Amino acid sequence: MDEGTAEERREPSDGTRRFGAAPQGQPFLHKPVALVTLVGGVIGIIAAIVGIVVAFTGPLKPAEGEERKAAVEACMVRHGLDDPHEKNEGGTAGTVLFRECTWPAPAGAEADGYTEIAVTSYDGPGESEAEGMTVANRVRSACRDVELVYLFNNQGTFVQADPTILSKGEIRRVEGGSVWIPENETEAKAFTPRRDESIVMSNARYKLDSARCL
Repeated sequence: MDEGTAEERREPSDGTRRFGAAPQGQPFLHKPVALVTLVGGVIGIIAAIVGIVVAFTGPLKPAEGEERKAAVEACMVRHGLDDPHEKNEGGTAGTVLFRECTWPAPAGAEADGYTEIAVTSYDGPGESEAEGMTVANRVRSACRDVELVYLFNNQGTFVQADPTILSKGEIRRVEGGSVWIPENETEAKAFTPRRDESIVMSNARYKLDSARCL
């Protein structure tokens, strides 16, 4: 090869290069055509995976939070609730009714997540407030387990007590949540829960704030 021909094939000295010539040592991802090809390939793979998932499982489901919200709203409409959790003290004297729509439905609730808990208060076995058992709260519900929250009157300031959790047939005290057992036949006759009931022993310093199924 003669020198003139070799000289003609060299890059121009002004830094420009001929059309179509690839720059020497340029990284792969810095080449526009290569980068577009790579991105397009990744998008294609993702689209294929989504298509396979939809084909086998059906359309993608809404987020869990949205599904729960829709279920609760439908339950509220069906049962005439203005709020998901309602407390009604204006019914039978001495009885507080708690109505709730929740999702997923707890054990014992209706299929749409609706629950009712009725709490009736009457005289307990205690002879003084210090015993903490002058009030018996009879809890009726179809739920397997319930949680009751009381407010304790501490010198005019109400403080939330620890939740009291009950299963059907149980008798517990608000103070400490311990199981209470009748000491004699008279107490057993007056304070034995029925099939769908449980009982909470408290006193006048406790005010029932909420009840829900677990």
